[in-house]
Amino acid sequence: MFIKKNLLLKEKSFFQILLIIFCLLPLFSGISSIPPLDRDESRFAQSSYQMLHNNDYINIKFQDEIRAKKPAGIYWLQAFSAKIFGSENILSYRIPSLIAAFICIAVIWYFSKSIFGRDSSELITLLFASNILFVTEAHIGKTDTFLLSTICLQQLLLFLIYLNKNLNFYSKYVLPSFMWFFISIGILIKGPVSILIFCLTISSFAILQRNVSIFFKIKPLIGIIVICLIVLPWVILIQSSTNGLFFQKAIMEDFFAKLISGQESHFGYPGYYLLITPLILWPIASFLPISVLFILKNKRNLAIKFLLCWIIPFWIIIEFVPTKLFHYPLPIIPAIVMIIAASIIYFEKNEIIIKS
Repeated sequence: MFIKKNLLLKEKSFFQILLIIFCLLPLFSGISSIPPLDRDESRFAQSSYQMLHNNDYINIKFQDEIRAKKPAGIYWLQAFSAKIFGSENILSYRIPSLIAAFICIAVIWYFSKSIFGRDSSELITLLFASNILFVTEAHIGKTDTFLLSTICLQQLLLFLIYLNKNLNFYSKYVLPSFMWFFISIGILIKGPVSILIFCLTISSFAILQRNVSIFFKIKPLIGIIVICLIVLPWVILIQSSTNGLFFQKAIMEDFFAKLISGQESHFGYPGYYLLITPLILWPIASFLPISVLFILKNKRNLAIKFLLCWIIPFWIIIEFVPTKLFHYPLPIIPAIVMIIAASIIYFEKNEIIIKS
């Protein structure tokens, strides 16, 4: 009996090692040899290069122009990486995205393990790590993969905060503080996306649960303080340095331009992301029909409700925003993969561990 148990443990450990290898291999493949994949990656790298060599970590410039596309966070990370690994190689500007991809995989493993159990989490992690959209963005030196890592962390903490029934200092103050910290980092990386997903998730979840207690659990006052401490110093400095031009360009030429029309000819009608679902969810899009059945069978489940609140409101918004880009659904891909993978296991074994 002891020998048999030992063999099973060794077999499981071997499988877990293989899983880690399969998760990491796609991320390393071509990371240094593939040239810049789109014009945005080149512009991010060039702006970070100038930031480093001009020793100016407040202003963001592409050649002689103010680059008001995104806040400074990603440029700081890329400039720091380039300072360590060399500023002449595109790999240096991709390292923040690569590290963020590892963080995403680790968080999704823990998140799915908390919801569906250890065995299910292994399949979920493998399917997430092999998702074509995630792997593609992990190879590109821009904001999206790092933003995804902060979103995964904030959503995990939000879920844990809601589940936590303890009234100790850790659950009341430490967890919310860390959650707001990751939201703040997300704001510094890509503006309003992380806070938008957070607000959509928590509002729709509170409505579904008919319970507003979660608004008290997240400690909004702590959130305001943390966001001000992390984001406000750079906002004040860039506002002063550019005489308000940075935010004028960011809001009028970037943010509103995407809401009003298809920016830079990237226009699409509502339903665009639904049409490209087979591509962005490859190779698991074919399991979407059984995922719908899985949701209907478990519609009262707390975890399923939370994942749906993460997915649906944001999906609706990006469908109606005129500017359509391939990577816009990336912030909700983890939640979609968790539901699809869980449905595969559910209908294979007719059982799955989920929290009530």
